[in-house]
Parts: sequence; structure tokens; C-alpha cells
Amino acid sequence: MNKNSYHIFYLNAIILCLLISGCSSQQKLKNQNLAFIYQKNPFNIKESFAAYNIDDSTSTLFYKISTENLLFKKTEDQTKATAEVELNYKLYEYQNQNKVIYNGTISIDNIEKKNSAYEINGKIDLKIPVGNSYLLEITTSDFHRNNIQKNFLKIDKTDLNSRQNFLIRNSDNKMPLLKNYLKQGQEFILSYNNTAVKTLHVKLYQKDYAVAQVPFNTEPQQPLNVNADSTFSIDIDQNPIKLTFSKKGFYHIYADTANQNGFTLFIYDEHFPEPQTPQELISPLVYITSREEFYSLEKATNQKEALDRFWLQIAENPDRAKELIRIYYNRIKESNEYFSSYLEGWKTDRGIIFTIFGFPDIVYKYQNSEIWIYGEENNLMSLNFSFFKLENPFTDNDFSLDRSPIYRNNWNQAVDVWRQGRVY
Repeated sequence: MNKNSYHIFYLNAIILCLLISGCSSQQKLKNQNLAFIYQKNPFNIKESFAAYNIDDSTSTLFYKISTENLLFKKTEDQTKATAEVELNYKLYEYQNQNKVIYNGTISIDNIEKKNSAYEINGKIDLKIPVGNSYLLEITTSDFHRNNIQKNFLKIDKTDLNSRQNFLIRNSDNKMPLLKNYLKQGQEFILSYNNTAVKTLHVKLYQKDYAVAQVPFNTEPQQPLNVNADSTFSIDIDQNPIKLTFSKKGFYHIYADTANQNGFTLFIYDEHFPEPQTPQELISPLVYITSREEFYSLEKATNQKEALDRFWLQIAENPDRAKELIRIYYNRIKESNEYFSSYLEGWKTDRGIIFTIFGFPDIVYKYQNSEIWIYGEENNLMSLNFSFFKLENPFTDNDFSLDRSPIYRNNWNQAVDVWRQGRVY
């Protein structure tokens, strides 16, 4: 297919929409089934994006694209295999998403295939004035596979203290990390765009937040405790500055004590997002064990033996136990990747539903909500869950389930299936 034919295909293709940063355009995404964003697909382009406000008039879009799922084709001389990616971006006013402020395209040609997958890092400078919020629409195209994905990223330039005025980089290669979590003791480089500021303030939270309640528990949920466990300051005469946070928890970093908007960095367990130690593997079993079983697992002298015994008991044979373990903990890992905020993703409302029920068949995303459907839409036998975005000073990825007693039978049935040694 030549490029002209490709662009005709592009205009008529079904647009794949991958949402990041908890932000979506309701006008653009309404009534589109986005279930694929929570499903592993070997054809999805693995990519990450983050914005950093350089100054009042300029912001930078950083991107990272993995070569893992790109389609490579032999060159005409058959000497090597290459892939080609195109990034198209459009900037809209956030409150008027029918008006394009400007757009542009970059092509990444002659991406060479190597023995293992690697990442392509780059950046695009955008002329974005201060004073408003904007929606950046990014379309990524795998030219050889005829596969396209759309991403939507909110650019916040209403507040000079917002999280996009901070950037973290890898201390080794200086590349932007494009995420807001690190491992304990991992060194990083922090940049803050206002070089006139010489001191940053930090609030450390080390609270043990509770895991999500079952979906039929309608008792009022405890409000988020925003009282810090400790505070300290960082001298940034040298900006950017190298830092290391050794304590687990999350760190809220801000410049103005009168306006505590800022950037929050999460420090999870060493193996995050994949549970590995016996305690990390036992904790998520709270959803499918009785209180007595869970207590017994936690207090066991040899937790690994107790864990193995639990899975063998419900599976009844080693092969089935291995399959149950693989799927259950893959769901825990993916919940951590998708839903983490001020606590690990598996502990959240979306995490508990994803872990027990699996991938939803239909997902509708709106600016402040998500609807998950298991089964066919408008089928009375289908199971629907609604999640609503919460105002949270630390994250845009905090959603609460609309709980109801009607979920009791569905929940008990799903847990029983797991307890019978089968995957729900």
C-alpha cells in the first residue's frame, strides 16, 4: 500500500482511542467502545506521553514508543527490516474541542529491527500560551501494519504550580520517565520550570490506605486523609536536581505554601507493578478468601508453603493451580499498571472489579466517569459498573464505584467460581 492509499485508509479506519492521564474528550469519545484499552493486544502500539510546561508560551510533549509491537518489513535491497511510525497532533481549547488551534505531523522513518525490542524517545515543542487548559489529540500510526491509535492529553496552563510544571528524568540517561512512580531508593532528576524558586516543599504520606470494599457494600466510604505524616524542604539552587526518596509512600512536591498544587511522586514496593514476594502475593487474596483463611495465610510461619497449599486446595491439581495463579496475578499486575493512584491499582475500585471479573466487554469513558459492561449492551443479563472520578489533590486517576446491593449475587457467584478452581 503506498502512502496515498494509506492516508485514504487512515481517514476511514476505525479509530482506536487509548486514554492516558485520566483525561478524555467527552465530545470525541462518546459512545465508542474502548474496552481494548484494558486488554493486552499484540497489535497495540506501546507508547507513553507526558507534557512539561517549559514557560508561559511553550510546552513540550515527550513521547516514548516501544518497537515491540511494530510491524517490520524488509527493505527493497533485503539487507534489513524497518518500521515506520507517524505522529499527528492537534491542539484544542479544552472548553471548545471543535476548534483546532493548530496541528502538526512528525514521521519516524527507518526504525531498524534489533535482536530485542527497544524504545524510541523524542519530544515535540508546542506553542501553548499560559492562562487556559487545552486538549492535545495525538494519533500514532504504524505505517506498515495500517494500525492507528489516538491519545488525549490535557495540557494545564491555568496554574503555574500544577503538576505539568514538574518533570522527572532517569538519572542515568537523562530521559524523561513519563510516569509518576519509582522504586524505593531509585535516583532521579527533578526539574521545575520556575528557576526563580530556590526551595520546594514536600509532604510525605505513609498511610496504609484500605483496599476497596466489595461492590455491594453501600456503607459510606472513608474520606481521603490528606494530613501529611511528615514534611521537609528541598534546596533547588541547582535546578534540575538529583534526588532519592528511600521511604515507601507518596511525596507531594509544591513550590508555593499558599497554593499547594504540585506534583505527586509515588514510591511503591520494590517489585511493583508485579507482585513477587509471598506477602505481595498473599495480600490480593483478600478478595477471594474468608477472614480466617486470610489471617492464617498472613500469620503463617512459612508463607510460601501456605500460599502454595491454598492454590492447590482450590485447584485440586498442580497444572490447574499454575493456570489460576498466572491469570489471577496477571490481573493484579495489570490493575497496578492501569489504576494506581495514591494506592496500588489492585486495591482500588476499578482494580477489585478487574481482578475478579476480568476484562470488560464494553468500556465507555467520559471526562469524569467510566462505564464497564460485562456481556452485551442493553441486555438485562449483562453486568454494568459505573465509576466516577473523584477530586483528589494527588492524582487524576482516582475513581469510585457506584456501589449497590444488586451486585451481591454476581460477586458471590464470581468468587465461588474462583474458589472452585476456575477462572471467572
